Amino acid sequence: MGACYAGKPLAMESFSFAGPALYPVAFCAPPANIFPMTEPLALLCYEKLAPGSQLVNRLQALRYRVSVVSAPNALQDAAEREKPMIVLAEWRDGDPTLPAAVSRLRQTPATAHIPVIVFTANPQAVALGPDGQPPAPVLVSETAILTHLPQLLERALTDF
Repeated sequence: MGACYAGKPLAMESFSFAGPALYPVAFCAPPANIFPMTEPLALLCYEKLAPGSQLVNRLQALRYRVSVVSAPNALQDAAEREKPMIVLAEWRDGDPTLPAAVSRLRQTPATAHIPVIVFTANPQAVALGPDGQPPAPVLVSETAILTHLPQLLERALTDF
């Protein structure tokens, strides 16, 4: 049987890199991550391991690449550098850095188009910003984001 790639036959070829020819190469299927840009990137900022690592696994199961940011202050730089399709961030009670980081994301022209989902242990206790609005258009509990992640992603990406 001949070699194939995407249903098209390929001839066996030898490749050389500044030396003698290496092994003959033919692919019948592309390697798993040969086209990594076909998977959208989600930028994730979390502190608590329980919802954070589960969220990484759920996003990867939905065919997202996940880049984790350790602190809300690093969200802006990471978003400008990595150009994610969506940002998910954990609100830690009493932490003022996340609303400021989300505000910077929403006000900077290079990142203003990126939807943001904020999740927290107690969404009812989240303080509203100076304009009377929550820190992000989509604010959910930790259990809701794990249970309804596909629907929340769809809502954030279409309603933003």
